[in-house]
Amino acid sequence: MKAFYKSKRFWGVVLSFGFLYYCFYDIDLKALGRVISGLNPLFLLAAIASQLLIPVWKSLRWKFILEPVKKIKFWDMFSIFCMGWVLNISLPMLTGQVARTFLLSKKHQIGKTKSFATVALEIVFDGGSLLILMTLLSFFFAFPHWLIRGQHTLALVLGIGVVLLYLLILNQKLFSKIKERFPHKLTEKIQHLSSSFSEGLQILKSSKHIVIVGSLSFLAWFTQVLTVTLLIVAFGFQLPVWGAIVVVVLNTLMLMFPITPANIGTFQIATIGGLAFFGIKKTEALSLGLLLHFIDVVPLLILGIFFMIFEKSLISKETESATPISPRPEEDILEEYKSKENKD
Repeated sequence: MKAFYKSKRFWGVVLSFGFLYYCFYDIDLKALGRVISGLNPLFLLAAIASQLLIPVWKSLRWKFILEPVKKIKFWDMFSIFCMGWVLNISLPMLTGQVARTFLLSKKHQIGKTKSFATVALEIVFDGGSLLILMTLLSFFFAFPHWLIRGQHTLALVLGIGVVLLYLLILNQKLFSKIKERFPHKLTEKIQHLSSSFSEGLQILKSSKHIVIVGSLSFLAWFTQVLTVTLLIVAFGFQLPVWGAIVVVVLNTLMLMFPITPANIGTFQIATIGGLAFFGIKKTEALSLGLLLHFIDVVPLLILGIFFMIFEKSLISKETESATPISPRPEEDILEEYKSKENKD
């Protein structure tokens, strides 16, 4: 059995405590409490409402990505998205994203490879729209060199990913020629996975779907920026209009590779770093980071747990309502056979 201290989860918790120590070690907790208690409750409620729209846009986007493969109701997509998100914050790395593909596959009889392809497309659209957002922001804000390097790396990885996806779709015939040079069993397995994966990428052949999915990706980013803007106003901080975009971009880049459970600690450091560019003190920045993380996690966590309970109870009710056909007793079958013989 693998020692706990060698697991990713253990080191994730250690890093989380380290980041939290950095965030809190020189903070006056009473001052922190005063900052949080002094926020405008109406803008806080508006920020929560705005944050709850993000899973709506992303579920709708996922629905359109899947549409060429199979038409699924929005409510089903929303419930699977929320349940997958709960798993994503409770499991290490991006295991929850993989779990979401299994939930979709099990509930709607879609191949796991196809399901995974749709999630991969989500990541591509998120990355592409983020790059465009960063490019627009660069006209107003001078990114530090390390962040520019991150932007270039993201662009390179995304570009390679897009090229590979298109090659996978357009070159099935080429693969058929190449496979003759390799063992039959290996090539059959690879071709099955390749064709199944490419079926999940069918929206790349439809300009209409690409426009819709791209628009929903930008709408999700805009809503995230709106949430941060509403919180900034709720705290009464003085930031330029594009200040919220800087916070969102920095948070997203730092959380792209989750290294702590539920991003605890990492999220707060990213927010403090983003607001530091605008002269916001650490206490005020931490208060916004804590509250932003709360409304980012808790409402969707509640929704995800609700759907998990709802789905479980629905499955149990369906099982109970399905009356099993009990085998007929041997005596009844024998009597029926004798009566038929007598008639004959």
